[in-house]
Amino acid sequence: MKRFSVCLVFLLAAVVLIGGAKPVIDASNDESLKSSANEVRNSLPEERRAEFDESLQDLLYADLTFDSMVKQALTGREVERLAQKLKERIHGKTAIEIIEAGNLLRKEREGKEHESAILEIQRLLLKSADAAEARDSSSAFEVTSANFYKKKQPSGKDRPTIVMTVSNNTSHAVSRVHFRGTLASPDRSVPWVRNLFDYPIPGGLEPGESARWEFGLNSSSAWATTDVPEDALLTVDVVQLDGADGATLWRAESLDDPEKRQLEERRVQERQLQDLKIVGETEESLPVGADIKVPVQIHAPQPPYTASARGAGVQGIVILEALIDHNGDVQEVKVLKGLPFGLEKSAIKTVKKWKFEPATLDGKPVAVYYNLSIKFTLPISRKPK
Repeated sequence: MKRFSVCLVFLLAAVVLIGGAKPVIDASNDESLKSSANEVRNSLPEERRAEFDESLQDLLYADLTFDSMVKQALTGREVERLAQKLKERIHGKTAIEIIEAGNLLRKEREGKEHESAILEIQRLLLKSADAAEARDSSSAFEVTSANFYKKKQPSGKDRPTIVMTVSNNTSHAVSRVHFRGTLASPDRSVPWVRNLFDYPIPGGLEPGESARWEFGLNSSSAWATTDVPEDALLTVDVVQLDGADGATLWRAESLDDPEKRQLEERRVQERQLQDLKIVGETEESLPVGADIKVPVQIHAPQPPYTASARGAGVQGIVILEALIDHNGDVQEVKVLKGLPFGLEKSAIKTVKKWKFEPATLDGKPVAVYYNLSIKFTLPISRKPK
């Protein structure tokens, strides 16, 4: 009788356990996942089912980002890997465990979003500080006066000329200043001329220094070709400051797209002019803002490889200084950087036959020394299939 009572107790306990077992998600296959998810959801009171739906969705899409969705469209293997990871996350969980896991995931996400927001605020504060420093730099480099007139040249031609006084109250040495100049009459709403120009400062301008500059502008620019009345006044805004190393210290955010392109074109031209020297002129003797154009290749065949250089696998660049006359013909060639196995001589011989549109100074052809780079490259060898 006693043994029967013990067995009955164990049997009743088993029935209670079996009857009280809560349904779990079965993610072993797609059909089981769908049916078990419905069963698990229906085991909850009506008021908690929306909470379950939200948590289940968060868990299913926890790893999905825009990038991963793009990848899914590109690779089936990635889709399978991601789907398996999602199933493992929810497999074997009860409704309450799904809700708790979803709540934990949202807390972690909120923490990351909070951290991201703090970082974004810090970034914006730094950007604001940089912008404030930039505004200080622009206002600290002061144009105290500016005047425009056309100066008579010995040739009888007028050269547009600007006279200005400036003060560098920034904490940096400045090597070049870029300006936006506007010529306008007091009674007119549309200016006669509005254009960019720059001034490379001989010796630079150190912090605290002031200077008076008088320099000419391009004879072919709007400053020269526009008939400006005597009542027109010049206003000048600083749009960019370059430091002692030539790098940009500050650039105005108010520049429009054409002005930005104009500044970039000037940079390219400056790099080209570093390889050019006008015969009979020095950098100091040239008028600031002179309209200088570099030679342009018309006929420039590639120098041939020598057999010995090809056999030795020699590649590289030969740099030559060429004297190009006012007709665009190469008169003299000097090696600045050579290559062995006859490539240097091949470059010299070929370049002497090159033809150019000549360099010009204010529209007139001039003879120049100009650096030329000749690249020798062997074709990539292909192994037979």
